[in-house]
Amino acid sequence: MDYGRFNYVAQPGDNARLIPILGPCDKFAISWGYSPIGGVHNPDDEKTQLDDWASKQAMNPTLRFGHAPESGDTEDPTQQTEDLGSDPIEATRHGLKNIARVAQMLPAAAVKYGEDYDLLHEMYDAVLAQRQRELGLVASLVGGVIETDYHAGHGGETYKYVSRDQQAKAVKFLVENAFSTPRELLAPDILFRIGPSGVADRILGNQRALLSRLLESARIKRLADAQALSPLQAYTLGQLVNDLQAGIWSELNMPHPAAGLYRRNLQRAYLETMKPVLATDTAAGTELRPIARGALKELMHAINVALPKVVDRETLLHLQDCNTQIDRILNPKS
Repeated sequence: MDYGRFNYVAQPGDNARLIPILGPCDKFAISWGYSPIGGVHNPDDEKTQLDDWASKQAMNPTLRFGHAPESGDTEDPTQQTEDLGSDPIEATRHGLKNIARVAQMLPAAAVKYGEDYDLLHEMYDAVLAQRQRELGLVASLVGGVIETDYHAGHGGETYKYVSRDQQAKAVKFLVENAFSTPRELLAPDILFRIGPSGVADRILGNQRALLSRLLESARIKRLADAQALSPLQAYTLGQLVNDLQAGIWSELNMPHPAAGLYRRNLQRAYLETMKPVLATDTAAGTELRPIARGALKELMHAINVALPKVVDRETLLHLQDCNTQIDRILNPKS
């Protein structure tokens, strides 16, 4: 089951169906499970007919099914719960537009005269969770391996890496959307009704979780394997770290660098994520460690170049503190 509960990519004017119906794969599964096979006397006699039915999946991708992500097989971006379409980036791009629209509607839709704001709080949290879910579908492209359950004589290779360009495009999308400040969700009409504080923690928590997911051990191993097998076609671990760091610290390239609260929080979280990397001895960590060390040295240099150009006091103090933290990470006291 795909658990695609609603069509979150539909845009105003599409006149698209919003609730799912039975599709080709559903009908194929029902036919497989319940169609009688005549003239057979034991299970082995059914194999020829079953093989003929199964072979239809080789040429028709709408009939395919894969392993459930909850079983641990989450490396395949085409086998994710609640995903829509064949391109997670474009699906999420449309989905985020709808999330922005829904956020504007929440005060009118979830508040009734004389009632408290519990429903508004619940719906706001649900919007944040849906946003994180859709961004996670894009993250699955990075280090992703597409599995097609071909059998001998039907189809080609079972496993195929997501292309280098598609992975780079996914990281760029995440930098621009997941690791930017979500202004559309910072509506005073909502935030001043659901609590005195905490929204910065919610935003940072989602960003921190996504950053950790992109640098998780299993993904690092897949990126390393891909580079070893096809060095010219692979999106490398080094590229991933460089792209993330450049995006998260993009303010350093401004004529007068200035970072707001949400960006400062994210940048501190980046350093916190990198800190244990330089202290780990796991196989995946060892592969990431020299890349992380080199990236942090480059970051310290970039901060030193940017500091004389900073006119915003909070940004100045933040960058000075980050420099201190990087030095402690690179040169821990024994």
